[in-house]
Formats: sequence, structure tokens, C-alpha cells
Amino acid sequence: MELKTIFNIWIDALKDPKRTFSSEKVHASFGDGAVNIILGAIIAGIIDGIWTIRVTGIIGLTIGPIYKAIGQILVWLIWGGIVYIFAKIFGGRGDYMPQIYLMSLYTPAILIISSIIRPIPYIGKLLDLIVAIYSLYLLTLALKEAHSFSIGKATLSWVAPLLIIIVIAIVLIIAAYSIMAGILGSMMGGAI
Repeated sequence: MELKTIFNIWIDALKDPKRTFSSEKVHASFGDGAVNIILGAIIAGIIDGIWTIRVTGIIGLTIGPIYKAIGQILVWLIWGGIVYIFAKIFGGRGDYMPQIYLMSLYTPAILIISSIIRPIPYIGKLLDLIVAIYSLYLLTLALKEAHSFSIGKATLSWVAPLLIIIVIAIVLIIAAYSIMAGILGSMMGGAI
């Protein structure tokens, strides 16, 4: 696939996701999805490197995109798998490959946009939050298309694992705090 075609699909996934997901579902392939994620992550990594070159130097500009690409492939596959399991629990009829392929159509553009706007003073973090919320909307539409079910079930497919992750994180933080308080308390003779 030509770069121009790839970039146009990314843009279409942002501008008209329902139509794009519907028309692209039949073209689902691991290779094309991986190319989308890797290419988007490398571009976003280069942008990140440009923003941080004074701190990281040339190393951040050269190695950063490689790490970002590897990390994003892992996130794409693992998060895609987790969401796939929950989609199946909620009655989804689709397969893993079309789902992660549809996710790969918008993810690169989201990565690139976030890399551009995040460092903007004062409003970058807010704009990045808006982009993140929009990416969840795109995920919902991708899941709806991939699994042929309702928006509600598509939303539950990512909200449920996210809530579980949040609860686990809270439990781990409380456990770590309790352990640290116990250690500090024993070091100080039970004063804490």
C-alpha cells in the first residue's frame, strides 16, 4: 500500500469513522495493521524527539521512535486482546483480526496529533485529553463495526476492563502504602 493511501485512510478514520470502518473491515490484515501502528508510532516518536531534543539529545530523536513503535505494537496487541475478550463476553460476533485492524486505522493519527499538541504550554494537556476522549469514541465505533453489536455493548467492552485495571491499581497502591507504613513504623519504633 502506498504511503498516500495509508495517510488518507488514517484521515478518513478520524473524519468519517463509521464509513471508513465499514469499508475497511473487509481489508483487515495483521500486516497492514502493524504497518499502520509502526509508521504512526515512528512519526509520533520523531515529533516527540524534536520536542525534547534539548533534554534527550540526538539519542531521543533516534532511539525514541524505535521504542515508541515497539511499545505501541505491544499495546495494540495486548489492549486489543483484552478488549476482544470483553467484546466476546458481551456478545460480540467478530474476530480478533478485523477488530485490531480497525483499531490500527485511527491509532496512528491519534498518536501523531497527541505528540504535536501535548507539549503546547498551558493548553496541550487539555487538548490531549480531548483527543484521548475522541479516541475512545473511535474505539467504540471500531468495536461496534468489528463485532456487529450495539454502541452500549461496544462501550462496555472497553469500559469494563478499564474499570478492572483502575480497581487493581487502587488495591496495589493501598497495599504498597500499607507495606511502606508498616516498614516505616517498625523502623521508627511504631510511631506511624
